Amino acid sequence: MILSLQREILKFLPPDATVVCPLGLGNHVDHQLTRQVAEELDCQVRYYPDYPYVLRCKSQLDRMEQEGWLSRVLPISSDGLSAWMDSISAHRSQISTFWASDHEMRQAITDYLHSNSGVRLWEKPVA
Repeated sequence: MILSLQREILKFLPPDATVVCPLGLGNHVDHQLTRQVAEELDCQVRYYPDYPYVLRCKSQLDRMEQEGWLSRVLPISSDGLSAWMDSISAHRSQISTFWASDHEMRQAITDYLHSNSGVRLWEKPVA
């Protein structure tokens, strides 16, 4: 299955592309598989911390910094923020798992972005 996904992605991926994928924090299986596929592509990969799992996984991020991972914070536009929240709203099970309501989810994400001045993208150290 992973090879088939990689072949499909490579059909549309420009040669100089940078792929952005989840770190796989919180052991979310879909995110771990996405990361595995991305890392097998022959391109540059950046990683974003999986929200809301990142809130419980600070020690993993600290360890990454100690191992030489690089990161930078990127701002998110209001349209990007709306798209992110709308995509979470489309998965109703995420709302009931992490928040009491759609409104609470939207406020939590807005607070998270403001407290971090955007979203941090991570890059593995060069071997």
